[in-house]
Amino acid sequence: MNDEVFSMIDDFSRSIYKADYLQKRYQLKRSLNKTDDAFDAMEQMLTFIKKHYEATSETNIKTLQIKFEVKEKEEKILQLEYD
Repeated sequence: MNDEVFSMIDDFSRSIYKADYLQKRYQLKRSLNKTDDAFDAMEQMLTFIKKHYEATSETNIKTLQIKFEVKEKEEKILQLEYD
């Protein structure tokens, strides 16, 4: 929760983990009455939550599923042509 760990936030792999960390940072900074730092953590947390929702939205999942199915069918066609 210290500032050294905060500087490494971009090393976390997924937006939801970043948001979780920033939520804890917000709570800590607020309990220490550091309102400016708490506000910054809250703003960043909301940004990462938005990124997470965009990455996992229903539309994106369906698009990826369709791409996967098309690729499978193309591979099957190639295999049938080979046979």
